[in-house]
Amino acid sequence: MKIKSKLFIIAISPLLFFSCKKYPKLGNSVNKGEIIGSIETSKCDYTMPDEVVIKTQAELDTVFKNSCTNIPDTFDFVNYSIIGRIINGGGCGLKIIREVIINHVTRNYTYKICFKDKGICFSKLSDYNLVLVPKIPDQYDVVFKVEED
Repeated sequence: MKIKSKLFIIAISPLLFFSCKKYPKLGNSVNKGEIIGSIETSKCDYTMPDEVVIKTQAELDTVFKNSCTNIPDTFDFVNYSIIGRIINGGGCGLKIIREVIINHVTRNYTYKICFKDKGICFSKLSDYNLVLVPKIPDQYDVVFKVEED
């Protein structure tokens, strides 16, 4: 019996190892690459553009219009920038992987968001996916990529 169990584990191990994406548990998200941290936007009453790149305090004030109770009043924009891309998904089982890759040769930041919506949900959520990243130089572009599984 133990030999069959070991053979089964050995047989499925390559499948687990070579799976293309490892999503977190339902309702959680994972940050990868150059992301320093996420910024929670669940307590905001505003409409923002689908994509945002915030490099200054004035831009932060304009985007949020002082309507978020959980966003700090100021950020260290000397060392950091904020980027975000809205996704619309289910409220029950949304799983998100966020990744920022900086390419100094092509002078761009690529913000990739992969998400999976699991289960049947009657309420839809919008997630702004705001993340803190190292300061974006003026001559750099931000490229947004969204993939839904």
